Amino acid sequence: MPESSQDAGAVLSRESLQRLTGLLLAVSATLLAAVIALAAYIILERQQLATLKGSLLGQQQLQEELLANQASDNAAFPHLDQGISFVLNPAMRESTFKAGDTGPYRINRLGLRGPEITGKPAGVTRIALVGDSVLFGWKLAEGDKLASLLQAMADRLPGSGRYEFVTVAIPGWNIIDQERFLRNHLARLAPDYIIWSILRNDLLDSGGVVPPGVLMAWNAPHKTGQRPFQFLAPGLLQDAPAPVILSRWQANLHRIEEFTREHEIPASLLWWRARHRTLFDHVLGLAGTELPVIHVPALYRYDEGNWCVDPPDCHPTRWANERLAVGLMA
Repeated sequence: MPESSQDAGAVLSRESLQRLTGLLLAVSATLLAAVIALAAYIILERQQLATLKGSLLGQQQLQEELLANQASDNAAFPHLDQGISFVLNPAMRESTFKAGDTGPYRINRLGLRGPEITGKPAGVTRIALVGDSVLFGWKLAEGDKLASLLQAMADRLPGSGRYEFVTVAIPGWNIIDQERFLRNHLARLAPDYIIWSILRNDLLDSGGVVPPGVLMAWNAPHKTGQRPFQFLAPGLLQDAPAPVILSRWQANLHRIEEFTREHEIPASLLWWRARHRTLFDHVLGLAGTELPVIHVPALYRYDEGNWCVDPPDCHPTRWANERLAVGLMA
């Protein structure tokens, strides 16, 4: 090869090497900058995580202190779904909210009264009692509420353990609260059958919660349309067959029927007010619902000396629940 060609090749090799070296230096510098940036980011994130952890621990400690000093009847707690007015505060573990003189009762992780509702065992038929203060066990001990009596009766039957009764009821709930709660927690509840207790006051809006867990009748921003009426004329609102009342009742019944049809869960309605049965039957006809209805016999309903915990504001006693349990088991 001529000397000039060798010199030219050497020059090209040096230039290529210089370009490659420069490229490698640039890449190295970029990688170094990236490593420095990543290290700075990790250090910053760790500092932020440490700060956040400290803040959360401080908040947890504050919440624990507040709960430790909070009256056990201040157990109302807002639900994430604003269609549900409130539940019981599961962080409190137990409460005396509407417990009367019976002492505290247990709160489960769903914010309901009673033991934990866990996965349904194979071969077990789970029956959910859905309602408000009546099924909740207003001022009754845990063993005196309807679900407990039904469970005790079922456990005495041959082949005990085939039936399980759970209570899905909070004082002050209406049908909207109940239906939305079932939708939110259907996988955990997994009912095979529903006994859905309905009352005249299901037409009213439910209350809201203000800290520290106090139920306020007027404070329900997610419920609209009934607040002024239920305070000015509650009797008229619940009993009068006015168009607004009839339409609201029909909407409630359709809500229940749609839920049971959508999830293919059979249900029966439990109606407590024998004195208003004519109006209720009229509403059933207007709504065109085919849900079966269980009526409480008037003989039991108006025996206030035995039936009502606090007459005339009537919630069932153990005596009343025992007789109702016999009828439902049949």
